Amino acid sequence: MLYIKILLSLIFLFCCQVYAQEIIVSKVECLDSDISARTNPLFDINGDPCALVKINLVVPDVEFEGNIIKKIPKKGQYWVYMVGGSRALTINHSLLLPCKIDFKDYGISKLKEKVTYSVTLKVPSELYSSLLASKNIEEPVKYDSEKEDLLADSIKVLMDELKYDEAFILAQRGEAEGSVVSTHLLAVMYYNGYGTEKSESLGHKYCAISAENGYPASQRIYGLDFINARGCLEDEEEGVRWLELAAQNNDADAQACLGEIYSEGWGRIDPDLTKSFKWTRNSAEQGNVYSQEQMAFKYVEGIGVHKDNRKANEWFRRAIDNGSITACANLGISYREGEGVPVDYKEAERLFLRGVELGDAYAACLLGHLYTWCLRDEKESLKKALVWYEKASDMGSEKATEFLLDEYSGNSVLGVSKNSDKAAFYRNRLNKLRETSND
Repeated sequence: MLYIKILLSLIFLFCCQVYAQEIIVSKVECLDSDISARTNPLFDINGDPCALVKINLVVPDVEFEGNIIKKIPKKGQYWVYMVGGSRALTINHSLLLPCKIDFKDYGISKLKEKVTYSVTLKVPSELYSSLLASKNIEEPVKYDSEKEDLLADSIKVLMDELKYDEAFILAQRGEAEGSVVSTHLLAVMYYNGYGTEKSESLGHKYCAISAENGYPASQRIYGLDFINARGCLEDEEEGVRWLELAAQNNDADAQACLGEIYSEGWGRIDPDLTKSFKWTRNSAEQGNVYSQEQMAFKYVEGIGVHKDNRKANEWFRRAIDNGSITACANLGISYREGEGVPVDYKEAERLFLRGVELGDAYAACLLGHLYTWCLRDEKESLKKALVWYEKASDMGSEKATEFLLDEYSGNSVLGVSKNSDKAAFYRNRLNKLRETSND
């Protein structure tokens, strides 16, 4: 009989070890710039304001022990209001071992009234799905873009008006109420220091919440955080995973990023020209002007697709219609060289002029070249060429500045006289432009 009791006890202890696993404490910190405890206050039985501990854990049926005033479940969090001066908190779940947090172990002697704290917890990955399923709780929901969010709209208006302090308070309120867009905007404000102290770690934290709730812009930014090690450790594979989630949710900028990453590879991500072409095209079809330019270059160079100057020109036109600065120059070159279209110097001239109007120094340089070599038989063409090379140099073109240096050094194509002072001027300008380009 004693043997059977011992055996049953051993079996019980073994089962406890199998099923009752530990909660892992990843981080405990004081959120000095998070004013949720002040904007959403609760009070203890003596009427004193509470401290607020935000528990980052997406698991149902979690209970807390300590000087607890109230527990409020949120999306991806629990808000636990505690009496000021509290020094410890215990987290309990029927399938997990109790987890006691002594705040002093994390540099916090005791919780202060009206101050917000953050506790990030993890559970063993093999138990995560079963814990969610125990209450039929699904993975984070997909963001419904058609749902009206008046609070988020108000935050955007305030940000547009540069009223960041007011926008920050509203964003915190929206995040507390579970607004996905407000949470995204709160992350943006932490990233940039709008209305609060700049904090990449807090930006990453709130971006994670809105990303996990399916907001495409947050998924993109969250992915780029992992790629650029902003607010987190570098992890290219995790970054690409989030970018692809955003891309699948039709975020054109995420699609453009994937097109670039797969074009030449990034860290541990190998190049994949087929994927690069696919994501660039998807982004371009949605009107992303950079991707439209890249689609044109892919057809020009035959990257991930057969060379096709005609299709390249079609994409240059679409980019021009969408406001591209550089596409004017590139389509103009096609007309100058007869690539995919008949040679037409006048059309090239028109496109280069349009590029200059948009501020493209390269287009101004191309006008100089056009008047030098292609429209040279026209009266005053060389004078026009000199004017446009000087204009391009003034706009910051190294190529035009180098050409003018040669002209005034006695190697003239345009027939200008040697001029040591002007040569010295353009030599000095060229050196400065090269120094700037190397910075």
